This record gives sequence, C-alpha cells and structure tokens, in this order.
Amino acid sequence: MDKIKTIIFDLDGTLVNTINVTIPAFENVIKDLKEKNMIEYLPDKKEIMKYIGYPIDQIFTNLYDSNDKKLIEESVRLLDHYEEIIIENNDNIFFDGVIEVLDYLSRKGYKMMVLSNCNTTYLNSILKKGIEIYIDEPYCSEMFDWKDKEEVMKKVIDLNKKEEYVMVGDRKHDIKAAKDNGIKSIGCDYGYGQHEINSADIIIKDIKELIDIF
Repeated sequence: MDKIKTIIFDLDGTLVNTINVTIPAFENVIKDLKEKNMIEYLPDKKEIMKYIGYPIDQIFTNLYDSNDKKLIEESVRLLDHYEEIIIENNDNIFFDGVIEVLDYLSRKGYKMMVLSNCNTTYLNSILKKGIEIYIDEPYCSEMFDWKDKEEVMKKVIDLNKKEEYVMVGDRKHDIKAAKDNGIKSIGCDYGYGQHEINSADIIIKDIKELIDIF
C-alpha cells in the first residue's frame, strides 16, 4: 500500500453500523406500507440485511419480489424520511473507531472519498454526523443516475494513476468495482457481506486495523 494516496470508503457496513440506522428505518417503511395495504409479505431483519449495500431500488425490488414503480418510489420516499429522523436523533451510527481512523488518515495526508450506492439525502445526513471534515469527495449512485458502483468509480478516479487508490468496503459491489477499475481493495469482515469479500487484496476484522496498514 506504499503508493496509495487516496482511500475510497463505502458507507453502510464499512463506516456506518447499519443495524443502528437503516434497519429500523426499513422496518418502519415496511410497517407503514403494510398498514396501507400496499404489501402483504413482511420481510424480516435477516432478509433486509442480505441486501444492505445494494442500490436502494434494487433492495426494495428484491424484498418485495416486485418491479411496481409506484411501490418502489413510495418505499424510497418513506426510507428517506425515517433515516433522516433516526440519523438526526442518534449519535451512535458509526462503527467503533471510525472517527479515530479518519482523523489519523487525514493527519497522515491521505485524500479520502466516499462512494456509496445510497442517495444524496442519506449521504448528506451521514456526513453531517461528524465525518464531513475528513471526506474530500463524497459520491453516491444517485449523483450518477444510479449507475453501478464500478461505473461511478471509473468517473471519479484518475485512471492514469490507478496505483494510488484503494477501495474499502464490505460487499461484493465494492470489491468488484475495485477489480474492474484496476485498483486495490480492502474487505471489511466486520460488515455485512463477509462471504463476498474473499477476493479482496486485504481483509480486516476491525476498521482500526487501517491504522496499522497506513
């Protein structure tokens, strides 16, 4: 990792402990839609966790096994609403050590980016909880018309300096995006896609291990 100058972070399952934020929001969305008779099947927490880190519309499509545009749009609207409330009223949204690690990397002179499959509402809400000062370039899929992560990465990195980047994430989308763009990857085994990160260049079990790596 000697040549690395820019570290790209995923959000959910990498910096954000989704169990404290997104899961309660999803449960509220599903409850609301059930009360409105818009859905019959109620996905449980385990099933929701399977898709965390996917683009939002894909999460709901998978959970409902439906491409109903009206249903998906209403689900996303409600999710934005509940996530914003939960994030605003919860100071325990990051994994232990996140602020410490970001501060360390910043002081070491690394450039830091966020690249997430979330939307801008969620991204901005998370940034305002204390990491905005460390993230030089925050990006999310919504800014790029919901393109796949590997396509978005291609647009935001300097393809002539691939050796200077590393992607840190917990899902297959993160590792695939890195490999497709020819950059290094660090898989987060403490996240939600443990079996998906086996092909990462390095695997960590705690975000604080980044201090030893960098």
